[in-house]
Amino acid sequence: MKRSAIALVSVLVLALTGCGGGTQVGGPTGSPAPGNGGQNAPLNRDRNTLVVAVDAFNPDFDPASAYLLSEALIWRGIYESLIRLKGDSASEVEPLLADSWEANADKSSWTFHLHPGVKFTDGTPLDAQAVKTVYTRTIKIELGTQLIIGSFITNPAKQIVVVDPLTVRFDIGRPAPHFDVVMAAQYGTGLVSPKVFTEHSKGPTDQGHEWLQTHAVGTGPYMLQSIQPNDQVVLVQNPNYWRGWSGNHFKQVIIKQIPESSTR
Repeated sequence: MKRSAIALVSVLVLALTGCGGGTQVGGPTGSPAPGNGGQNAPLNRDRNTLVVAVDAFNPDFDPASAYLLSEALIWRGIYESLIRLKGDSASEVEPLLADSWEANADKSSWTFHLHPGVKFTDGTPLDAQAVKTVYTRTIKIELGTQLIIGSFITNPAKQIVVVDPLTVRFDIGRPAPHFDVVMAAQYGTGLVSPKVFTEHSKGPTDQGHEWLQTHAVGTGPYMLQSIQPNDQVVLVQNPNYWRGWSGNHFKQVIIKQIPESSTR
């Protein structure tokens, strides 16, 4: 069941990052697809819209606390991490917001080099200080996902070092040969605009958490347009996505809650 859930997220993340633009459920005009007995009713909607049906979703898009599959379906297209798992591998990683990284001889210290010119959707630059601010919050606010990076970094003020604007170092203090896989984890590694913490904070135990239940400001290919609790979430393309857009991509993604009884 767990592997199936991870596979489902992987498929949807590929769609959210623009790999499924040529997919269609019905025929070219929204009519039933040929060869299936006419089981698919006309869609009567934009072919550039992807609709994902779920049996439930929680309105929590804060990477510091979101720890459920249903939440990941929504924010994996909004938030990005420094690196990510490669394809369906559980041990190989590839660049994302960091172009490259390296460890010292005993792998007790890991350095990441950020891609230049990346901005959050509110215009805040993604730099080494932003990375330190976000992960310090995730670890210190203790809303659930802090245990991922926080199992290695217990004192982020000292252990996360801003080397220069595009270089951030994690001094673990002991050998951690698989820390790159940790940094590629699905949960607890998403980067939120640090501007959120000051503009929407209600104190040290909140730091924008309440606002991030129903809002999201990341660097990813999609932005949160609207949310209707217990109904649907609408994501739209980030027009300033740092990796750009090419080819066919879904312009809009709707995550729609379908009552469990109707799926039986």
